[in-house]
Amino acid sequence: RDNFNLYGLRAHFQYYDHALEMVLSSEAPDEDDLTDSEFLDVYREATALYGVIHCRYIISPRGLQVMRDKYLKGTFGTCPRALCDRQHVLPIGLSDETRASAMKIFCPKC
Repeated sequence: RDNFNLYGLRAHFQYYDHALEMVLSSEAPDEDDLTDSEFLDVYREATALYGVIHCRYIISPRGLQVMRDKYLKGTFGTCPRALCDRQHVLPIGLSDETRASAMKIFCPKC
């Protein structure tokens, strides 16, 4: 648990404590949970909270090193264009806002 990546998030999430608990939990929801509207509200917030925490981690020194290693291994795939000669690609987000846009793929040779 990295408190730096959690700083200031409480004010942006109505169910912050429950959402963070859900993110950190290893339990899967059961069928009763999936029919509970309050649970689904917390679940939506938990997915958004996870995304924000992940974004903050990725730009940290440790996160950048992990991304570099994955890029060099080709974990994210290769560019489908023939002229790029199977160049490794990186996933990128176009916005800091949650659900503002879909993830895109960046090819350094394109």
